[in-house]
Amino acid sequence: MSSETNKAGKGRTSDKAVTRVLWISPNLNHYKKRLLDHLSRHSQIELHVIVGDMVTDMGHRHDSEESHFHTIKAKASKKNFSWHWQSYALLWKEIVSGRSDTVLFPLEKKLLPLLIWVKILTLFRHVRLISYNHPIMPMRLWKKYGFDKWITKQLFRLYQGIVFYTKTAKEWAVDNQMVPKDRAFFANNTLDTQRISEHANKTPNLNRPFQLLFIGRLIPTKRVDLAVAYFETLQQSYPDIALTIIGDGPLSDIAQEAAQNNQNITWLGAVTEEALIAPAMNQAHAVFIPGETGLSVVHAFAYGKPYFTLDLPSLIHGPELSYLESGKNGLLLSGEKAQDCEHILNLITDETRYKAHCLAAREKADYLSIDNWRDQMVSAIAP
Repeated sequence: MSSETNKAGKGRTSDKAVTRVLWISPNLNHYKKRLLDHLSRHSQIELHVIVGDMVTDMGHRHDSEESHFHTIKAKASKKNFSWHWQSYALLWKEIVSGRSDTVLFPLEKKLLPLLIWVKILTLFRHVRLISYNHPIMPMRLWKKYGFDKWITKQLFRLYQGIVFYTKTAKEWAVDNQMVPKDRAFFANNTLDTQRISEHANKTPNLNRPFQLLFIGRLIPTKRVDLAVAYFETLQQSYPDIALTIIGDGPLSDIAQEAAQNNQNITWLGAVTEEALIAPAMNQAHAVFIPGETGLSVVHAFAYGKPYFTLDLPSLIHGPELSYLESGKNGLLLSGEKAQDCEHILNLITDETRYKAHCLAAREKADYLSIDNWRDQMVSAIAP
């Protein structure tokens, strides 16, 4: 185990008391680390994060920059975090022997044994137990939505507060009596929009030829194969169109083969540094991920790019899909490839509509700024 000193925690000056937060993050990927780093620099927060070993074979990547929060490293990975003795020992030390005011523990099926341990430990010290969560935890046992909803509601009772990823998710949870209103909060899931703004062009890209960008882990649910298939259909009507793929993962062979067979397709592999992502983002006219949508929609909007994805029953989109307003800042497509490609071309070739979509995307990104996220999170975790 090792620990990094919280530089930002020293010499804080504030009229309000500092809240010591223990955040459990078995898989601290690069974008989550940047969010937590921003949170740790708030004058009311002293942040300690227990992190596990990252499993990179699913396309996750580390962030190489030094953090401003206290890092407590565990030997366990996300896959065995609840079954490694050190996870239990670290939590005992940090909760019972430490001085945390708030413990943020994610509600996930793999972590349920450890959640029970944490709840027991909170009996020894008065701390607030908080989760940053989806409104429903998918159990995927009997494929029964009603069961998932019921068990999630019961588990929510273990917490003093639930922070949802979007305002829409919070309102749904309250309306469906998943959690009392006074214990429901939201902090719009986002990215380090400050860093992105340092690299993003401020005006819409009206250059030609048209370019699409796929950015995300190359895993089955993201459907990079479908992105390539749609692109090849678009090429039939617009031969000069280009596609750039950023990402890595178990389906990297699809991206590699597509780039080898089509000179208009470029695969850049895994890229996490914003300065290296920026050229591809700025040159793109839109971001297209036909599979499940998550934070990539925020990434696109922060660069002022419309976002395209599919609306299919087989796709379990993240709550971030609520940021997409089809026909305003992107397109929610039907899955009928020929028809969808026509809608894409009609948008990007209509300069007036396209510029309006870019402006709406950037306005949404302003609402989803990392500063707003930090203020929302502090309101939830600092009593």
